[in-house]
Amino acid sequence: MKQVKIFPIFNQDTNGVWDKFTGIRSAALAGNGINLKNKDITDCKYVFENNWQTKTGNFAFAAYCGKSMVGQINGYLIDEAIFVENLYVLPKHQNLGVGTRLLNATEKYASVSRKFLYLFSSFETENFCEKNNYYLNNEAYVYEKNIQDKGHCDTVPLFYCTANLARTCSKLSNNEYKLKPEIVNKLHKPVFIYRDVNNVISGYGLIDTTDNQSQQIIFGNTEWVKWRLKNTIDNYLLQQKLLYPNNR
Repeated sequence: MKQVKIFPIFNQDTNGVWDKFTGIRSAALAGNGINLKNKDITDCKYVFENNWQTKTGNFAFAAYCGKSMVGQINGYLIDEAIFVENLYVLPKHQNLGVGTRLLNATEKYASVSRKFLYLFSSFETENFCEKNNYYLNNEAYVYEKNIQDKGHCDTVPLFYCTANLARTCSKLSNNEYKLKPEIVNKLHKPVFIYRDVNNVISGYGLIDTTDNQSQQIIFGNTEWVKWRLKNTIDNYLLQQKLLYPNNR
């Protein structure tokens, strides 16, 4: 079996993402004996679209085996936490650690600005939640985890940018390039940050596309940080080229 890789999806409203999410969800539920009707599938896709339009800080990661999406996780900000609404993996890729890797990627991202991550769980997935150190909240089937210490010494994608975070990143470039929150929150451009061992943001990079030409903009306080960011962005772009070879 090919190696499964995890990548962020910055703009969900493109390239048939919701169709793929819905297909994975339907297949995963069918594997547990729950067969969705056509109306259920249509309603599911509507929820994906509605959340994208009405919720704050939408995020998503997908697991790919070659060109095929085999798992996905998505959710949004809710008060001082991040809420995972969907986490599904195709049946033949289950029990291989794919779900845990999707969850770990989400925890690293969430810990940039939030302390807790909430995960809705059905009865069938309680063991998965507990194995990943999630504890049952007071609400039925809602699990939570303190993720404040996740993600040190690593690059993480940015799906939601506050004004304070934008200022922090802009200072790293000596204001040569001012990162504006709307670049992340509205335009959904691919942006990655690097956090050091002290959980301090020490670099950021983004992909700016103008006139169908992609340009990498990278700033960091050391050459190592810049290299890590460039490596992450290069891998992301390679995956995008594999998935959408006709896009420039």
